[in-house]
Parts: sequence; structure tokens; C-alpha cells
Amino acid sequence: MVTAYPQAIARERNEIDLISTSPYVKDYTDERKKALIALLPAGDDVKVLKFNQSLCPGCVDDERWDSMKIDCVVYVKDNKVWMTKQCGMHGVVTEVYWSDYDMYKKAEKFQDPGIKILNPNIDKSEFEINCPTDCGLCVEHESHTGLGNVVLTNRCDLTCWYCLPGEEELLVKRNEKVTLEKIESLGNGQPTKIIINDIEGEFAQLDGAEALTFSSGIAAWTKIKKVFKRRYKGTLLEIRTKTGRRVKVTPEHMIATMDGGNILKISASELRPGAILLAGAALPAAEEIEIDLLESFSTIPEQEKQKICVHNFGTALAGSSGGLFYSWRSRDTMPLSEFYKLPDTDHDVTFGRDASQERLPRKLKINKDMANIIGLFIADGHYTSKDLRITCKDKVHAVEIIERLKRLGLRYSILHLERYGKTPQIVIGSRTMRLIFKHALGIPERAAGKRVPKIVFG
Repeated sequence: MVTAYPQAIARERNEIDLISTSPYVKDYTDERKKALIALLPAGDDVKVLKFNQSLCPGCVDDERWDSMKIDCVVYVKDNKVWMTKQCGMHGVVTEVYWSDYDMYKKAEKFQDPGIKILNPNIDKSEFEINCPTDCGLCVEHESHTGLGNVVLTNRCDLTCWYCLPGEEELLVKRNEKVTLEKIESLGNGQPTKIIINDIEGEFAQLDGAEALTFSSGIAAWTKIKKVFKRRYKGTLLEIRTKTGRRVKVTPEHMIATMDGGNILKISASELRPGAILLAGAALPAAEEIEIDLLESFSTIPEQEKQKICVHNFGTALAGSSGGLFYSWRSRDTMPLSEFYKLPDTDHDVTFGRDASQERLPRKLKINKDMANIIGLFIADGHYTSKDLRITCKDKVHAVEIIERLKRLGLRYSILHLERYGKTPQIVIGSRTMRLIFKHALGIPERAAGKRVPKIVFG
């Protein structure tokens, strides 16, 4: 290891033994030095500063890695510092090293050997290093970082490690329509093959597609310009949350967490059980969406159809005769399973359950209140055989939920379980709403599969 840089003193060309030689050059013989002295221009004003090594610009352009390192001599002439070197293939190259010799001497006083690179990237000893082919950085690199440069570019070099597997999904918006898509499907248009630093990959440009991102504390739509894809060999981590959410990422992928009220980004490998992950509390959805329950209920099990009653069906039974039809007409109620068999079902019917006064319209509006209840159920809710329940410990939060249920006209009750050491639950006592959540919205029973329904995003 070099502990100090030798001070370059201007010498006469015949004082070879006194001229400084770079401590990094191995076996710098007198024959090599004399060959360099012979390249110097004539004149008594030429003073030699040091012998060193440099790179041949021609070999660099030709990427001749094994021959680009050549000997050089640094000297003073006309109050400028020059460098002359000779390549066996490209000849002699002379260039200005410093444009002002006085400034060179002043700067030389501030030379420092540094503290050495603490984490070299090249796993070779100082005796095995062959500069510059082993650059990257190696143990021979003495100086530490003085001024770090960060290169910003909108081009992917395919070497980033913070990637996501292709099967992971993103919320994507196109022409105001929001869908949940796998990342690998985004680049299925017309991909362009690229090779960068021997790494093969491809990219596809997207027009008009936006992804849901985190910006200044809120969820916002951001335009997707390109999607890059490459092969990855390495470790993948699966993050599992308490509510059953899962996502696979590379160990270095940055994850947003909450730390004492502050947002902190840490790598996935630094996550530990108990960490609080950042998730969207409000998403940029449409103001109001409608679900056609008549269409959505067509896929529910047959036994459930028999339990749902259809009301306000108007002239749907016109032309039908028989005891059942007469009874259904007079009571304005009939089983959904039988209603689907009618030739004309396009009516603004309402739905309920037998022996219940509940009436839900055919076109059920998903407004902000309903969307909030849906989100709370996905996060902290569960099904029973006859209703929906949302666990809520915070009393203020519970009041807000109840106010929303009142505005929606949904029946509710509060199940106090504190004496059993459990958190209170808000019960939404509607079997029909249970069917809507499970079948129309597609929210499964187990936490691992719960997610915001696609229809909420329009």
C-alpha cells in the first residue's frame, strides 16, 4: 500500500536515476525510461517530472484491453505539463497534462493517498491485479471517494437488481379504464431486443398507459414510458403481511415502511417481522360506479338463487298463468332462480331475502361510502354464514363506519367482545349484501386472496 505520493521535481533528461517513478508501476527498468526520454522534444527548457503509465487512446477505441496500458513520461515545457507515450501499434501520442505548471505544483501539494477502498469489488490480491483489465474497483485503488458523481439517465442498462417477477400485478389505467395486469403482460406489444454489457434483454414502449404510484404522500397515476425485461439469476424474497398479502421482490428492492410517523424506504432484505408497510388508504377510483346485480347474481350457486327474492318486476309475468304465477304477482315477490327463467327479465327490479324488508336496487351504486366499507372489509373483515363483520378497535373509527352504514341504509349492530379479550365487531346484518361482496365483488373468504375488486376502479 502506498502511504504517500512522491513530490514531482523537475529534472534534467539525463538524471534518470533522480526522476520520480510512479509507485504503482512494477519493474520500471532503465531501458524503458531511456526509450521514453528519447521521445522528448529538443530544447534545454524541457524538464522531466516523472515516469508513469497511461492508456493508448487508439487501443482504447479499439477495445484492445491487453495492450492499451503503455509507459509514459510527464515533463514541463513552455510552462505547461505534457505527457508523451508510445504504442507499438498506434505510435507516439503527446498531449497536455496540465495547462499551467504553477497550478500543477500548487495542486500537487494537496495530494493524499486516501484511506483505501474498504469494499473492493474485484476479488484479487494486489499481486494478481492487472490494470486496467481488472478495474471495477480493486484493492490497488488507493484513493477514497472525494466527489461522488451520480449519473442520471432514462435508459435502462439492464443491470438493476431491484426488479419484480413477471407474475406480480400492477394497477394499470388505459383510456380511463383500470385493470389489474401482470407486469410481464405489459410488454407484450412489439418488444425491442437489446444487448448492453453482454446482458440480453428487451423493452417495449407503452402509449397512454399509467401505473398507480406513490407520490408526495398520495396514490397517483403516473405515465409508463417503457417496460424493460431481462433474465434474473438470484434470490427472490416473498413478503407476507398480516392480512395475507404477498409480493415477491429481489432482496435490494426498496420498500416503503412507517417509522415513528415517518416514511422510511429500506431494502426488502432489511425487513423484519413486525415492520409496518405503507399501503394506500385511498385510491384514485371513479366517483361512482354501478353494479348490475341481476347480471352479477347469475353466477351464484343455485341454492342461493332460490333464497333471493325479486320484487318490483312489473310486467315480467305478463302472459304467464298458473297458481305460482298468480301468487308471485299478487305478493310482488318471486325467487330469483325462477325469475331467470322468464323470457323478459330486463326490468328495474329490487332484491331482498325471504322474510326480510330489505330492498336493494338492481343497479347498486358503489359510491365513496360503499367503497370505504368494501376497503375496510378487505382489510379487517370476515364472513359468517349469514352476515359481514368488520373488526374495529378504535371508537372514533367505529363511529365513522356506522355513519357510512346509515347513509347507505344498511342494517348493522355492534358485537361487544371486550370481556372475552377480543376486539369489537361491527355486524352488517344482510345476507344479500354478503352475496354481493362474495360473488358480485368477488371478495373471497380467506385473507390471502382478498384484494380491492376491479370494478371499484371503473
